[in-house]
Amino acid sequence: MVSSDSSISTYSWQQEANQSLRNGNYAKAASLYEQAITSEPGKRHYYWQLGLILLLQGQEAEAQTTWLLAIADGEPEEVDIWTQELIEVLATEANRQTSLEEYKVAWVIRQHIREINPTEINNLLCLIDLYFILETYTGEELIEFGIVDQLKADPLIELDLDLLLHIFKKY
Repeated sequence: MVSSDSSISTYSWQQEANQSLRNGNYAKAASLYEQAITSEPGKRHYYWQLGLILLLQGQEAEAQTTWLLAIADGEPEEVDIWTQELIEVLATEANRQTSLEEYKVAWVIRQHIREINPTEINNLLCLIDLYFILETYTGEELIEFGIVDQLKADPLIELDLDLLLHIFKKY
């Protein structure tokens, strides 16, 4: 049971939810986050996690609705912060899925990051890598994603150089 009265019980249910997520018991993890949202509707992180779980269950529209619901009432500066938090949650899970060799799932998550922030260059590079792994790379992705244009336009862009070199070795 989710309770906002005690940090111990909060920690306990979050541990259980995270373990359920790692074990693929998405229904249980979703239920725990739904209870948490009911108890503490102002905690945006709960919405990020619930949306992620819905996405992992193949419920993409519901995931997006969950995320948008959490962002809808924010001021522009809050929305920017919350959006970055959501992207971090999704990127962490995409990395986890990649490490599990669940490349199609990682690709889907990264596509959602791309929808949220189409110019997040490191995400775009990860997508290119996944295209290679999934053997669906056509060569058009670099142009479609505008990666070269971004690099030309902003030489100080925060770029994972190791990832870029990894991609160029494949290209």
